[in-house]
Amino acid sequence: MSLSVEEKDLETLFLEFEGWAIGTGTYSPLSARAAVRSLKFMNKIFDVRQAKNDEVLKFSRSQIIKGRVNKTVENQLQALFYFQKFLGNQIQVPKFRKQRSPDQWVPSDEDMRQVFRYVDGMKQPSDRAYSRALIYVCAYTGARIGEVARLNIGDVTEDSIYIRAEKNESPRSLGIPNSVYRIVREYVEKYRMSTDQKALFTGKKGRNTSDYLRAKIKKIGRSAGVNMLHSHAFRHRVATTLLNAGMDLAQVQYQLGHISPLSTKAYDHSDRVALGRQNSKVLEQYYNRGQTGVNRFEGMCGNGNASAGRGIRTLAL
Repeated sequence: MSLSVEEKDLETLFLEFEGWAIGTGTYSPLSARAAVRSLKFMNKIFDVRQAKNDEVLKFSRSQIIKGRVNKTVENQLQALFYFQKFLGNQIQVPKFRKQRSPDQWVPSDEDMRQVFRYVDGMKQPSDRAYSRALIYVCAYTGARIGEVARLNIGDVTEDSIYIRAEKNESPRSLGIPNSVYRIVREYVEKYRMSTDQKALFTGKKGRNTSDYLRAKIKKIGRSAGVNMLHSHAFRHRVATTLLNAGMDLAQVQYQLGHISPLSTKAYDHSDRVALGRQNSKVLEQYYNRGQTGVNRFEGMCGNGNASAGRGIRTLAL
């Protein structure tokens, strides 16, 4: 005879909810764990099993007053909504006006050099090999930390890494320099703990979790003098670098594993001033081709002899 919701302890319910959320595609494994953490936080304030609408509104109001970011509170409430759905209940959760996102911090060239110099120069051989493999894989792929945690030894070849995607996206194979392969191979052959048969990054208890890898990267960043370094910053760095180098948006979208190009655009932190200057040079070259700039522009607009159609066909970048 199965136990009722009231008879089950909360930890059991959270575990079952996590499995349900992953199995139904509601959350990725990483997001499901984050949702459970949100539920545990809210349960300190009110009973998430018996959540009432007035309690939810009071909680939301108190979090905003305390200065919580709207998106954070929305994610917490979304976790509660799906938890109640899992329990077979319906609950209303408030929605907030969308706030303007702050500019995302992206590691500079010097930041990256500092981090590489630090891991390359670490004194303890096993820690150096592990840290180098982790940092170089993240820096050259832009993979999510959850995807890095799921890497197996066989996923890394001389020129590519096979990424098992999260968030219901397709897996992808990403190219890597041979130097990165050699760094990973040295770690695997000499220093990798054999506590898990397949996992690439391991510890004393087996495969390293994404939380462990995330904390490891933050620790490396602080030690290297790049205090703001975090695992997701590598994705922004990879996307911005590729887009600045002239890569097509679709290519960068594949690199990051996004389903929609709109998701990829959010990772574009190109130098707007530099891009503006570049665009200006292209337009200046185009408008002045064969005629003075003003007359050429008037022709494109239909105010002169040249037609707009002809102008577009002769554009050569």
